[in-house]
Amino acid sequence: MASYRKRYTEMEVRGMLQIYGGNRMMTGVGPGGRTQRSPAPAHASVHGGASFLDQRARVNTPGEPRTTGTYWTFDDQVSATTEILNSMQGQIALQRLEIGEKDCVMEAPLPHRKYKISSAHDDSDKGGGAGHLGRNNAGRMGAGSTHTQGYAVRGFVKAVAGINGTLQIQTSFPIAG
Repeated sequence: MASYRKRYTEMEVRGMLQIYGGNRMMTGVGPGGRTQRSPAPAHASVHGGASFLDQRARVNTPGEPRTTGTYWTFDDQVSATTEILNSMQGQIALQRLEIGEKDCVMEAPLPHRKYKISSAHDDSDKGGGAGHLGRNNAGRMGAGSTHTQGYAVRGFVKAVAGINGTLQIQTSFPIAG
């Protein structure tokens, strides 16, 4: 049985984010030989160094979240993800994979003012003006968005138990204070 609880290096995490981020991971083979896959995650570039325009387009697109956040750089995403995986909360979550669950989520505190982030929020839920008109628009076009900068206080990671005991990171994003 694979051991997912271990100390991860930034090199390992960088590889997982580059290879698996944004992909629907193969988690096994099901009845009739059909490939089983996990749900589709966000692409790594959405949460590591995304520009304001990319974030704004995402929050104003149907089917996408109304709020999105990104680490300032991909290197910051790698470092923060490594800290989260190696944290007590991360190691406890990874234990779930060892008992047979297909995926796990973890959220852990990050060092104060270490990771600069940027986030965008769809303002179509605000009453009046263009925001109100945008809310009734199926594409939320013209809804406007708020863009803020700050520091991550926590980080979120979703990991999947892949075939042959590989750990696959589906997504990793910052949470502002």
